[in-house]
Amino acid sequence: TQNHIETFSTKLSLLKDNVKETQLFISIDTLGKDASFIRKGLNFDLFAKNIQFIMKQHQDINIIIMATLTSLSISSFKLFLGYIITLKNDHPALILDITPLKEPSFLSICFMTQDELEILSDCYSFMNSNAAFFSHQEIEKLKLCLDLANSYRSEAKEIDRRNLLINELSAIS
Repeated sequence: TQNHIETFSTKLSLLKDNVKETQLFISIDTLGKDASFIRKGLNFDLFAKNIQFIMKQHQDINIIIMATLTSLSISSFKLFLGYIITLKNDHPALILDITPLKEPSFLSICFMTQDELEILSDCYSFMNSNAAFFSHQEIEKLKLCLDLANSYRSEAKEIDRRNLLINELSAIS
């Protein structure tokens, strides 16, 4: 509710008077209903309203958005990156920290389909074409996720090829 965010903002102001640097870490992976599904209990519209309020009230705070890249977030991740650009227009110091999900493995980027890899590659291109809004480090983190997903995909193809050869050899004997 609005009262909670105003109370948080007031406490944040008091805290800033007594510390050298203030950082606010926020975990969100995508937009709208997808975000609310991934982060159970999240009301994305309220989140968006609250982050705008905090950015307006506390221009000097360091905000770090931690986005976990998963098979659930990939389909709308490019839209999410567009949303990050919108936030950075209001708060240029905002940092996007992208991390791949490792467990559970069935949601991991390591088991993406070819279509999902293409979406991820498109997201990487989008970040590069909007490099004025994304730092080299932010772009490089997504590149590392893409490289990781591609390496697992290549490894899976090699395992499939080996299994096919084993099956063919077994059929010969």
